[in-house]
Amino acid sequence: MKLWQKIGAGFLLIVVVNLANFGVTLYLDQEQEALQKHVDEAVANQISLKQMMADLIRWKVNVLVAIMNERPPKVEVDPTKCRLGRFLKSVSPEDPEVAGVLDKLRAAHDKMHLGAKKMLALFAPESDVDDVFDAMTEIYNRDINKTSKDVFKLLGRLEKLYDERADKALEAAKLASSQTKTATIISNIIALVVAIGFGLWIARSISLPVWSLKEGIRRLSKGDFTEDVKVQGRDEIAEVAEEINAMLKQLRPLLKKIADGARIIEDEVNVVVNYSESAASGGETAAKRAEDMLTISETIVQSVEEEGQSISEISSAIQEISQSTTQANEIAHTAVEKAQVAGETINRLGKVSEDIQDIIKLIGDIAEQTNLLALNATI
Repeated sequence: MKLWQKIGAGFLLIVVVNLANFGVTLYLDQEQEALQKHVDEAVANQISLKQMMADLIRWKVNVLVAIMNERPPKVEVDPTKCRLGRFLKSVSPEDPEVAGVLDKLRAAHDKMHLGAKKMLALFAPESDVDDVFDAMTEIYNRDINKTSKDVFKLLGRLEKLYDERADKALEAAKLASSQTKTATIISNIIALVVAIGFGLWIARSISLPVWSLKEGIRRLSKGDFTEDVKVQGRDEIAEVAEEINAMLKQLRPLLKKIADGARIIEDEVNVVVNYSESAASGGETAAKRAEDMLTISETIVQSVEEEGQSISEISSAIQEISQSTTQANEIAHTAVEKAQVAGETINRLGKVSEDIQDIIKLIGDIAEQTNLLALNATI
């Protein structure tokens, strides 16, 4: 999984958690708003009921004043046009108990207005009632007074029901508010835990491969090319490690060839050194023999007349010296050939070859001096 994919997946998870948090909060807010709406409706209904009670009292007082004055009552006789009538027409409750109270209230309310309408009919021109006061009193007692008391009782019952609904809605709103706060806190905690877990996961997925890559590069800096850089995963860091391992795979054969060449050069150098040491030893031997011959030659010159017989011995010694010199020359020539071969193998041995040439020149000088001494002794 690529590093950007890990980061994208983590952010997607955080976004999903936050969206879930937002969804839960929005749902609970809507529930709380709906409950608050019920509370507001219940409160508004309570206020309306109180106003309707006040209107009903005024309506009843106006009827009584009309009876006392024996004149038509100045009240609304249409039950659908007063405040209570409009209220009863507008509401459609779901609670069966409230619906039953409203039905009874409608019947009583209609009967009250019907009684007021009957009173108005007493003052019509075609009315043949002799005693208006008694007739109005009778209508009031039969259709209005008792019915109005029932209306007040039903309004009180309805107000109590609305109070209970308002209390329940208020409690439900408080509970919804508490649930909203709890859900918000829990969802925020979950989002925080997810964010922390995502951060730790990203840190671990980056730090561990980087540490492994660092260890591999440290081994390479110390010259250890035997092990690959071990990084797990398929992200960008793992790709870098794979590229380094591919480079190591190509370098290992070259390093092996270089090591083999170094060993060959070392062997050739050892051979040249051995030949050089042999040549130096031969030169020392020839020089020593030359010194001995010089001493013998001086002795022969001093006693040539007395020891003529020693000439043959001197000649034999000169021959031996010549043979030693010839061997030294052969050794020197062999060293020169080996030095040339080593010089063709690596240019770095040029200095050693020059030193060997100097030794050979010295040996040649010694050989020439020895031949000169031998020639002088012969003469």
